[in-house]
Amino acid sequence: MGDLPTLRQELNRKAAETMNWLAHGLDNSRITEAQFSVAVDAVNMAVCGLADAWFVEIVTESERLMQGHKSVVTDVYLRGGEVRRIRWAVGSDELSIGYWSNGIRTQETTVPYTDAKAAREWMRKVGAALVDKGWTKL
Repeated sequence: MGDLPTLRQELNRKAAETMNWLAHGLDNSRITEAQFSVAVDAVNMAVCGLADAWFVEIVTESERLMQGHKSVVTDVYLRGGEVRRIRWAVGSDELSIGYWSNGIRTQETTVPYTDAKAAREWMRKVGAALVDKGWTKL
């Protein structure tokens, strides 16, 4: 009877297979860069300190490649010829607010907040207030 793999060998194999599956999903547009980044973080947290050192190198390189690929939430509101666009990059403590009148951008403002949670919450509150004032969320 052959030798069975150790638990560590199996963990390394499964972690590598998972990273490969994620990379193929990204390459084939089955997942977004943001989804890939979150999944890599989750795999890393699950096996950190248990898998071999080479796995940490794979995770580090994957995270480096994903820098700058943050998911952006965009809400657009319309009322007559007026448009308001609110953008928030996931994890950011800032919002970007764009104003258009009759197709011409009149203003772009960046608003800082104390943290990402506060920025996202403000985005929701402003959206609700605009809808209450007769704006249509697109």
